[in-house]
Amino acid sequence: METLEVHVDKDDMALLECPYCRASRFVNVARFRNREDPVKARCICRKAFRVAFEWRGARRKDTYVEGYYSKLPARKEWNRMLVKDISTTGIGFTTLTTHSLRKGDKVKVKFAKDDRRHSEVEKTAIVRRLVKNNYVGCEFGDPA
Repeated sequence: METLEVHVDKDDMALLECPYCRASRFVNVARFRNREDPVKARCICRKAFRVAFEWRGARRKDTYVEGYYSKLPARKEWNRMLVKDISTTGIGFTTLTTHSLRKGDKVKVKFAKDDRRHSEVEKTAIVRRLVKNNYVGCEFGDPA
């Protein structure tokens, strides 16, 4: 069963759309705020599907750029990463080697954005999520 990723707005409302019949409705999902695993939903067409909620403040843009990260405090060692998604409030990347990152760790990330100017970005972030396949989800300490 495929899992749908759904963005939750600041009022804890999410738009659920059935992958089978495309029926949709807004649902208050506040009761699932502390759950990290997907929940099972059932549509009016009687089909069931899984939903994973994204509680981020801003939507993330999918991307694919190479960069580097370093675990803080002030380590000189930089490790390679692939930036998978980015927003004004956070970043998601995949490490290219095994890592020792844990939730709550501070990291410094640096990469060139995939815009016309290839703007250089170097920011401090806090690890918020570790997922299979070396994926690391971080929240920027300074979203500016």
